[in-house]
Amino acid sequence: MKYLVVGLGFNLFWLLAVWGQYQYVTILISLLIGCWLFYHRCLPFALIASAIGIGGDYVLFQLGVMQSPLPTNPLFAPFSAFIPLWLILLWLGFTSMVWIMRAQLQRLPVWSVIVGGSLVVH
Repeated sequence: MKYLVVGLGFNLFWLLAVWGQYQYVTILISLLIGCWLFYHRCLPFALIASAIGIGGDYVLFQLGVMQSPLPTNPLFAPFSAFIPLWLILLWLGFTSMVWIMRAQLQRLPVWSVIVGGSLVVH
């Protein structure tokens, strides 16, 4: 049941990040802080693992492969030169979810985790 709730929770997080983008940044940050307070050992993993995804997305943005609308709120404008804040939060949410579900993921064949993870991220 725990994994079902975590999976559905991440889908809601993903929806708020991708569909809402800058509109729900405060909610996304609040959800991440709550997650990290409840699963405090999750934070170091999320930061390190997210750095890899964020770095990859940065390269894709610089090459022009990925694009995102510019934020209308000047508070988020500094992220326009890097990658959108909502995408950074999405990576942090995804890697936090992976850490929480790590015991379940370790039971699965490696190929299914790779394929499933590729489908979830993109």
